[in-house]
Amino acid sequence: MDNTEKLQLINSLKVIDVYSSGENIESVLVESNKSTGRLLNKIGMTDKEIKSKCFPNEGVLDLVKVGFEYANCFSIDKGFYNK
Repeated sequence: MDNTEKLQLINSLKVIDVYSSGENIESVLVESNKSTGRLLNKIGMTDKEIKSKCFPNEGVLDLVKVGFEYANCFSIDKGFYNK
């Protein structure tokens, strides 16, 4: 699976909330559930990596670190993408 396909899968998740400071994206939150975990496993992440990179907390995962591994930009409309 190439990075474009991984980004498509990541961007298929429904974003619950985004936190930013100016132009810096700090958090991109999605629901933490089995299907999200399976999708992240499908792009090559282990359950241990999900816990260390996505900071599971109160039913949400933060995708900011994962998304920016494959992209250099984020917007509400486009999700993670490269210029």
